[in-house]
Amino acid sequence: MYYQMQTQRTGTHYISICQTSKRKFKKSQKYKYSTVRVVVGKKDRRGNYSYSNAFSKDDQEVYVKLKNLERGTYVLQVQIDWYQKNSRNFVISSYGAGKVGFS
Repeated sequence: MYYQMQTQRTGTHYISICQTSKRKFKKSQKYKYSTVRVVVGKKDRRGNYSYSNAFSKDDQEVYVKLKNLERGTYVLQVQIDWYQKNSRNFVISSYGAGKVGFS
């Protein structure tokens, strides 16, 4: 899945992917957090993308700190290897130097 991210200010930004908490499931369901992989690319003036960062982890909240992220347009490639069928929901969020928009 691909998502576009627009940053309005240069500075440090955090991007996170959150999965449903395993506390919402019975222990007998053996809920396990899925592996999340994210690749971040920056869009240049010609419309091409260059690699900025990547991160991967299997946890409820997976995040990365992006230092000195320039103002501009980025693409997030989000890949989740779902271990279970009963919940495939996640949320992308960001906080940092300024407002960030996702589409």
